[in-house]
Amino acid sequence: MSPRRIRGRPARGLLLLPLLLLATRAGAVSTCVSDCTQTACTVGCSEDELRDAVAKANNCLGNGGWTGRTITVDAGMPACTIPMLNDVAKANAWPNSSCPSDPEAYSLCFKNDGIRLRGGGAVFLYVGDGLCRQCTEECPPPQPALVTFRGNNDGVEDLTYLYFPEGLHVRAGTGHTIARVKSDRICEDAITLDVTAGTGNTIADSTLVGSTTPDPGRSCLLPTGDAGLCGTDKAIQLNGGGVTIVHNTIDMISQPVHSQAGTHTLLANTTTGSASDDNLCQSYTFTGPSVITMQGNTIDHCKFGIHVDSSALVRADGNIITNPWLAAFDVRGDGRLRAEGNRMRTRSTGFTTLSSVQSGLLVARNDGRARVDFGGGDFAGLSVVDDTPCAGGGDCSSGLNRFCSSGTGVQVDIWNVTDCPCQNQLCNGAIGNCTLGSCAPLDAAGVCLGSAGGGASIGARSNCFQSNGDPLTTVRDAGSSTTAVDGATECDPSACDF
Repeated sequence: MSPRRIRGRPARGLLLLPLLLLATRAGAVSTCVSDCTQTACTVGCSEDELRDAVAKANNCLGNGGWTGRTITVDAGMPACTIPMLNDVAKANAWPNSSCPSDPEAYSLCFKNDGIRLRGGGAVFLYVGDGLCRQCTEECPPPQPALVTFRGNNDGVEDLTYLYFPEGLHVRAGTGHTIARVKSDRICEDAITLDVTAGTGNTIADSTLVGSTTPDPGRSCLLPTGDAGLCGTDKAIQLNGGGVTIVHNTIDMISQPVHSQAGTHTLLANTTTGSASDDNLCQSYTFTGPSVITMQGNTIDHCKFGIHVDSSALVRADGNIITNPWLAAFDVRGDGRLRAEGNRMRTRSTGFTTLSSVQSGLLVARNDGRARVDFGGGDFAGLSVVDDTPCAGGGDCSSGLNRFCSSGTGVQVDIWNVTDCPCQNQLCNGAIGNCTLGSCAPLDAAGVCLGSAGGGASIGARSNCFQSNGDPLTTVRDAGSSTTAVDGATECDPSACDF
C-alpha cells in the first residue's frame, strides 16, 4: 500500500514539520541560468525549480567555463516544506535532472562536478508512490532518493528530509559532502555509499534518529511487509568507497553505521540507544573487508557497542562505551580489532539477563580465528594490523583501556570462549551454526557458557580494571588460556567517572 500524502501539520514527531507549502514561496523565483560560468543561484520552495536548476547544472558537464555551482533554496523563515514527487513525470519534464538507469531512477541526480545544494533549513518531504520500507535484500526499483551523487565534489547541506525510500545515495565520484542534514523518518537507509563510490567523502554534523512513529497517513514497513516504526535498520550503509563520518548524532536505530567494504573513519560521533529495550540499538557493525578507524566516539545503551565480524579490521582509539546490554566490543569470525585508550563501563544492573549469549566488556564469540589487540598485540604478541611482533616494531596497542565493571549483577571484563556448542536452536529460521557466527546457540545446560575448547587470540596488556574485589580481572577463558592480561592494574575510582 502506497503512503498517502500529507496535507497538513503532523500531530507528532521529533522533527516537527512546518506547514506544508504546496506552491513556491511568494517572491521566490529561480535565478539559475544556462550560462555555465554562473557559480551561485537561488531557487524557490518548488520541486520544479529544483529540477530545472539541477538539469542546467548537469547540462554544463564538460563545459570549459564550469567551475561548480551552489544552488541555495530561498526557504524563508520559518523554513518552508518542499513536497517531492520524484516520479517519472517530473523526471521526464526535466530529462537531465535524474539518472533513470539507477535503481533510484527519479531522484535528483548530480552528474556534474561541484554541484552543491544548500537547503536553507527547508524540509524535503517525499510524497510520491514509492513505499517507505525495508527489504531483506535491496528493494526493487524504483526506490527514489532525495539526491543521487554521480559527479565529484558535490554536496548537500542544511536541510531535513523525510520518508525518502533511499535517503541520500552516493553512487560514484569522490569528495562529496553531506553536512548538517536531519532525518527522523528513515525508510531503508538514511545515507548510502555504494560499492562503486569513490573516496574522500564526508558526512558531518548531521542528526539521524530511528525508531520513530510515522505521521498520520504515512506508513513505514518492516521487511515482513508489516507496518512498524520508521528507521529500525540502518542509518548509514557503507558498501564501498571511503568516507569520514564526523560529529554526527545517530540515535535509536539498530545499526548507526554498517560497513561491509571500503576504508572509513568515524570521529566524535554520538549514539544513544534505549534504557528499556535492548534491541533498539544493536551496534556499529563492521564486516569484511572493511578497514575502519573509530576515534573519540560515544556510544550509550547499545546491545554490542562496536561489532567486528568476518575479515574486518577495526582500529578503535579513545571511544567511550557505556551501559552496553551485552558487550562493549564484540568480535566474531576472523575479525581483527586493535583498541587503545577506550573507556568502557557496564550498566548499573550488570549485563542483561534477557539473552543467554556471551556477555562482557570485550567478547570474542563463536570463532577462534578472531584476533584482538587491547594491549601488546594479540595473545602471541603480534600486531593484528601488520602481523609484525610488537617487540619488533609492529603496529600494536599500548593498552590504556579502562574496564569499569562497577555495577551489580553479572560483570565480566573479557569473555573469550568461542566454541559454544551448537544445539538444535533456530537462528533466523535455521539451525544455529557456530562456524558462521550467525548466532550464539545454547549449551546443554540451556545457557551459553561455552565448553573447554579454545578461544580467540586476545592480548589485553597494560589496562586498568575496576574489580570491586578479587580477582582484579574477570576473564572467562576455558581450556588453554588464549587471553593475556599482563600488567593489569586497579583503576583509580575517578578513572571510571565518565
